[in-house]
Amino acid sequence: MFASIMGQKDQVIRLNCQSLDYEYFPFQSGDLSLVLCDTTVKHNLVDSEYNQRRIDCETGFSVLKQYFPELSTLAETSLDRLLYLKNEIDPTVFKRCKYVIEESARVEKACQSIQNQDFITFGQLMFQTHEGLDKLYEVRCPEANFLVEQAAKHPDCLGARMMGAGFGGCTLNLIKRDSLHSFKTLLGGQYKTAFNLEMNFYLAEPSVGVEKLPRYVHLQEHLFKKNRG
Repeated sequence: MFASIMGQKDQVIRLNCQSLDYEYFPFQSGDLSLVLCDTTVKHNLVDSEYNQRRIDCETGFSVLKQYFPELSTLAETSLDRLLYLKNEIDPTVFKRCKYVIEESARVEKACQSIQNQDFITFGQLMFQTHEGLDKLYEVRCPEANFLVEQAAKHPDCLGARMMGAGFGGCTLNLIKRDSLHSFKTLLGGQYKTAFNLEMNFYLAEPSVGVEKLPRYVHLQEHLFKKNRG
């Protein structure tokens, strides 16, 4: 929702969900493109299970807060502090917290790599995020995992990860623009063979967010439809 309203052309946004502070970073990807691969599946676990992830994180943070009362969010906690309290935290809760802390650090590294136009590092961070979502946050989806695994084998794919809340949805892939056709053809065929499902592809570009159109635009559309009818 935030990005769809506040988006800017050729810019990505770093958003602090606690303070709602945000910052733009120029996304000058050169000969690279971002491609969404839609699994076209949604597993029923998404609401109940994702809500449980939030509860797990709150539980883990409450333990950390007892030892480090100055903390205001889980994301600002260091991994060393979490490891120090590993025996005090339920193993599942520990994994959830570990993902959040590591992902927060990856966001900072990703912003730095974008500023440096180091998209090899950026792509590796995408793969690491997917691994964390799969193994630590456990919002895995067989279809999304398959797509990321196959994308990683493509010689012109720099990075791939699942998007959204998990348990289905899309993967985001960083691909050399000249290889878009071969990437779509290869993954689409492999996905069809593995799951007997057609996959949708969408080229993604950082763009201007939604905005209210002037009244005369609506009038022009009305007259156009009237003249055609």
